Amino acid sequence: MIPYRQGGTVRLIDVGNGMGFFPSIYWTRVVMPNWEDISWEKVLKPRYFIKHGACLYCPVACHKVVKSSNGEYDLEYETTMALGGLTGIHDPQRLIDLAELADRLGFDTISLGNTLAFLIYLGERGIIKGAPGWGDYEGIKRLIIDTAYRRGLGELAALGTKAIAEKLGVQDLAIHVKGLEPAAYDPRTLKGMILNNAISERGADHLWSSAYAVDIAGQAGGRFATGEEKVRAVMDIEERNALYDSILLCKFGRAVYTWDVIRDVMNAVTGFNYTVDELREAAQRIIVLHRYMNGTTIEQDRLPPRWLREPVEYEGKQYVVTEEEWSFMVKKYYEFRGYDEVGSLGRIHLSG
Repeated sequence: MIPYRQGGTVRLIDVGNGMGFFPSIYWTRVVMPNWEDISWEKVLKPRYFIKHGACLYCPVACHKVVKSSNGEYDLEYETTMALGGLTGIHDPQRLIDLAELADRLGFDTISLGNTLAFLIYLGERGIIKGAPGWGDYEGIKRLIIDTAYRRGLGELAALGTKAIAEKLGVQDLAIHVKGLEPAAYDPRTLKGMILNNAISERGADHLWSSAYAVDIAGQAGGRFATGEEKVRAVMDIEERNALYDSILLCKFGRAVYTWDVIRDVMNAVTGFNYTVDELREAAQRIIVLHRYMNGTTIEQDRLPPRWLREPVEYEGKQYVVTEEEWSFMVKKYYEFRGYDEVGSLGRIHLSG
């Protein structure tokens, strides 16, 4: 937990660019141009950091409050990626101010940043007119406000990435899974995120299974591994996450809340006598019921075509998600969960 105290999530700006998984210029790069300008260690911490902040009763205080033009703002890693990396904004004060503006207008910054960057990407290709350019602070700021009031190009932006792509007939260019725009972990260089993004019932949600934590830590064969060991590791943290959400534990405590600790905590609080196997079964039931209610199959578990066909470069090498990697991980996951070959619940009995 010490890294979260020292650098919160924003420390991942440095980690993500150093390891080459920081999505940039609308998913065309994994190292942001001029990323050092928003480095936590070199810029944000020494020049903008004000204080630590915390959720209620938390001793870690992973929130990092920084200076904004209006006073102070609680900056998070995902926001820096979405409103900075994806759009090309690398001026730290301007990035902070855009983030605060988006929050004050009620936006989810991950979805907003993805959507704005998608429009910039389409404008660059001549598909739409009037979009700002990469790094155009004033244009992006204006578009955020216009999106809130659904005026001009903001009327289109307010639809979100999936609906924009469908309206313009450019579905192959859009980056989303099940309609949700993804977070700051490119699956071409963090390959556990292939499975995370595919099978998450909420769409491209990094917190469904937190596979990025497995990848960054080099577990289960390392971050480029896509074998059975990685699938099982992602499934394990997916199950723990289901319980964390149910009993209100912070996912950042995943190194502390092991299965044995969860069992002991649950039994101490409830007076019951759960076993680890019973808790695993409860978690599995939560996951399966989500899929059952949504009617999800392999068609919804597919990834954006650009991840499979457009390589990104890191340290002189090219990386993509191959069809074979996606297919193996997803179908192995189905096998372990007891789904059929197209990911439906034909062999699952939901009684009990």
